[in-house]
Amino acid sequence: MSVVPEARRTSTVPEARRTSTVPEARRTSTALRTVWLYAGAGFGYVALSAIFRPRQMGDHLWHDLPWLRKDTFGIGCFAASAVAYLLLRRIGRYRDPPAGNGRLALIPAVLSTVALYGIVGWAYIAGNAIRHPYTLSHPLTHLAAWPREDDFGAGCFAASAIAYFLFRLAKTGGTLPAKADDARG
Repeated sequence: MSVVPEARRTSTVPEARRTSTVPEARRTSTALRTVWLYAGAGFGYVALSAIFRPRQMGDHLWHDLPWLRKDTFGIGCFAASAVAYLLLRRIGRYRDPPAGNGRLALIPAVLSTVALYGIVGWAYIAGNAIRHPYTLSHPLTHLAAWPREDDFGAGCFAASAIAYFLFRLAKTGGTLPAKADDARG
């Protein structure tokens, strides 16, 4: 028969862990990530609707909100997602290192936002162009006569490419990365 020490025979209840308090910055970051994700999903829904059912873009999104059309909802979601992403790049977990003081500290966040949302805007127009090219000469939205879909797509593509190039340039301290052959010496 084995003898178990007295300390091992009695069970003790572990002390309850303290609940952590979430710092304000973490709450803000969580809220921004939520807006970024769900507004992006809302835009995705409207973009797919526009690509596959373009004639339904003027339909009301929900019968209890007769003033809210699908296309208006998509515009709001695109803008909300882009602003949330920009703010996450400034204060969130994936923030960019500051490029300087004051206004210069905002540059990497703005460039990465323009690069990402520019290519998203272009992809939306590219989908429209494949599915129904006749709408490229139409206004992008019912809210304004300009830009047309084709102008918006071209502008988004160019803005995204330029912003991405400048963002990468800013990340390397203003110098272009050396080629592999140049690095070998």
